[in-house]
Amino acid sequence: MAKKSNPARKAAPSKPAPSGASGDGNWQPWVLAAAGFLLFCTGFSNEMLGIDDHMATVDNPAVKNFDFGIFNLGMYAPLTWMGYAVSYTIGGENPFLYHLMSALVHAANVWLLFRLLQRLDVLRNIAFASTLLFAIHPIQVESVAWIAGFSTPLFTLFCLLSVQFYLDHADKPEGSNNQYALSLGMFIAACLAKSTAVVLPVLLLVIDQYWKKPALEARKRWLGYIPFFTLALAFGLFTFHTRAAAGVEVSADSGGFSAVERI
Repeated sequence: MAKKSNPARKAAPSKPAPSGASGDGNWQPWVLAAAGFLLFCTGFSNEMLGIDDHMATVDNPAVKNFDFGIFNLGMYAPLTWMGYAVSYTIGGENPFLYHLMSALVHAANVWLLFRLLQRLDVLRNIAFASTLLFAIHPIQVESVAWIAGFSTPLFTLFCLLSVQFYLDHADKPEGSNNQYALSLGMFIAACLAKSTAVVLPVLLLVIDQYWKKPALEARKRWLGYIPFFTLALAFGLFTFHTRAAAGVEVSADSGGFSAVERI
């Protein structure tokens, strides 16, 4: 005898769409990145400025000779100079490629920042507004539109990647040696782009302790900070030494601002 269907039987509830599915706002980082890029397209025709642009690029021996073992103006930023060197090799003194390179890196930073804020469980609307402010704020003009400021978006790129890889490592109770090594490698790359990156270990500490509790056990987490802070101290002292050797004032009150005002 054939079984009768049960009309009262309810259909199984549909599963929620994954977070990356269409319609959940996955387009937002791309729109933000495009906004950051298009905003600075207006400066692609700008010429090199007399303030540092030539000294950082076409008059920089490291750039002209692909010699990244030397210092320039008391600074050592070989990864930044490699970017300049590629633009110089392709286009010479044509500023277009330098501006294009900066705008592309800025757009990548915008994309990465939004993804990072999402990962830190920041509400989507707040993450969107914060990233938009980062993308279009006038303070970005100096670092993105000014050719000599390229080191800032470049070190920011490596710092954001370092944080992402670190979170991949810290989200596992036993950690991940590969992700940790990638995070440390990106931190070193950031320091080789601009020494300002030495502040990154403090950011990792703040994220772990006050923002998002990691799954990684406490002992491994604290031991993992040691290489970051050791490298930060080494790069910081190295920069103070090279700048002082070049005759640049490196005291806390240099430039007319006290240490407190700088913070």
